[in-house]
Amino acid sequence: ARLAYFLNLRGPTMAINTACSSGLVAAHQAVSSLRNGECDTAIAAGANIMFSPKAYITMAQAGMLSDDGSCKAFDTRANGLVPGEAVAVIVLKTLSLAQSAGDPIQALICGSGVNYDGKTNGITAPSGMSQTELLINTYEKYGIDPEEISYIVSHGTGTKLGDPIEINGLGEAVKDQAGLL
Repeated sequence: ARLAYFLNLRGPTMAINTACSSGLVAAHQAVSSLRNGECDTAIAAGANIMFSPKAYITMAQAGMLSDDGSCKAFDTRANGLVPGEAVAVIVLKTLSLAQSAGDPIQALICGSGVNYDGKTNGITAPSGMSQTELLINTYEKYGIDPEEISYIVSHGTGTKLGDPIEINGLGEAVKDQAGLL
């Protein structure tokens, strides 16, 4: 809310904390606000800042960190993640408003969806079935042909447990949609 106050912005303002997916969930919420007419411009941001070693220690104790300091997402040599600090910000508008303003358009978000896996075999283990269902529902809701997708943002933790579940869920969703469109 401080940023909205400082920039004199109106419309929905919220902080979202969904762990690894916070930035993407913020983008989803921003797109929803644009579609619902709650605002005409949205700013979505994600930040990961480690103020103390506690989070790093907890991840190490859970066996989530790479032993060699290198994350190898979707690789047979995967042995864990390497946490980092970053901040990313995107400004979103409807296509018609961006075009009329002469704004540079870097990408189009055709549709998005959010879910939660429910109980899995561990807090760091995704549910392939939940991910497949989310993708299929999103493709159907927005009329998206998976063969026309040019960019996918994935979790890709670099673990032998999580990465195969994620990539198989994506593969199942694409396979399921191939005959429908």
